[in-house]
Amino acid sequence: MRKVIFDVTPETVQKVAGQITENHPDSMAVLAPMSGNCSVHAPSKTGKHKGYHRIKLEVWIPEDAIKGG
Repeated sequence: MRKVIFDVTPETVQKVAGQITENHPDSMAVLAPMSGNCSVHAPSKTGKHKGYHRIKLEVWIPEDAIKGG
């Protein structure tokens, strides 16, 4: 299951991160602010990606912010 959540509270972040690590220990969650341009496209009406929203964005993460391998 894939979900996108906007305007989250600290409690929501804690709950979701806990669920990810409990249910999928090999998964990775990335929580970072958007940087630069962001574009949102409505779902396609036909083709392979029919019914999917498309969000294009950039996230810049400082080198020293990465923890682990």
